[in-house]
Amino acid sequence: MSINANKSRITDLEDFDQFPLKEPIKRYIILSMQRTGSYYISRRLCNIKNMFGIPSEYFHPKSIEAILPRLMKPFTISDYVDSRIALNDYLKYVERARTTDDGYFGIKVQPHQLQSIFNGDTSQIIDFISDFDKIILLTRQDKLAQAISVSKAICTNEWFDDHVSFDLQEKDLKHFYSLIASNISRFIEEEELLLMIKKKIGKKVLHISYEDLERDNIRIFNLIIEYLSNQEKLLIEEIDSFTEVPKKNNSDLTAKIKKGFIKYISQGVNDATSIHPL
Repeated sequence: MSINANKSRITDLEDFDQFPLKEPIKRYIILSMQRTGSYYISRRLCNIKNMFGIPSEYFHPKSIEAILPRLMKPFTISDYVDSRIALNDYLKYVERARTTDDGYFGIKVQPHQLQSIFNGDTSQIIDFISDFDKIILLTRQDKLAQAISVSKAICTNEWFDDHVSFDLQEKDLKHFYSLIASNISRFIEEEELLLMIKKKIGKKVLHISYEDLERDNIRIFNLIIEYLSNQEKLLIEEIDSFTEVPKKNNSDLTAKIKKGFIKYISQGVNDATSIHPL
C-alpha cells in the first residue's frame, strides 16, 4: 500500500485501519507537547511493516470527528459531544482498528488534551497513563524555538510543513511576538505537568529530548524500538511510502526570528521595523 498523507491527519483516512480488527496485546502512549518530535517519531513507527501499531493523535477533535462515525456506526460525533459515548468506548474501537499484526497499539497525546478530557484532574490523568504498558515522554529544552515553530504554524495554518513560506508584515509583528511569549509560558507549564506525571507514574518512562533526537535521530529511533520491543537490534522493515516523514525545519529562519523576539522583549515595541526578523 502506498499512501501519501502529508496534508491529512492519519486518523482521517480509512486506509490506515488494520484488518482483521483485533484487541491489542501491548499498548503504548507518546506524551508530548507540540513541536517536540512526536510527529516524526509517530510517522516512522507507522512506517514499520505490521509492527508497533499506527500511533497518532486520536484525541484531536478532528480525529474524533473523522474516526468515530466510521468505526462506531450508527453513533455520530454528536453522541460523543453530548457524552452518550464514553471516552473508553471510543478508544476501544480505535484500538481494535489500529492494532497491527504484532498486537501493538500506540497513541500520541498532548497535555492540553488530557487536561480537557479529565477536567484538569491530575489523579485521573495519571491513572489513564499508568494503564499503558509503555510510556514515551518527549520534551524540548529550547522553549523559544519551540514557541516560534508553533506560532509560525498558527499564523500560516500549515502544521505539517516547516518549509512553508513565511512573510510577516510589519503590522503583524507585535501580535506574532506576543503569541510566541504566550506559547513559551504554556510550554513551561505543560512540561512541569509532564515531569510531575513522570515522577508519579510508578513505571519506567522513556524520556527523550527534541535536541537529542535532532542530533542523532537514528540512535534515538533505535532506542525507541528497543524500549517498545524489549529487544536489542530488532529486525524491522520500514516502508517509506506508507506515510511521509517530515524533514528538518528551517533553522536559519528560526534564528532570525529569535533575534527579533529578543529585541522585542528587551528594547520595547515602539519601532516595529527594528524588530523585524526578515
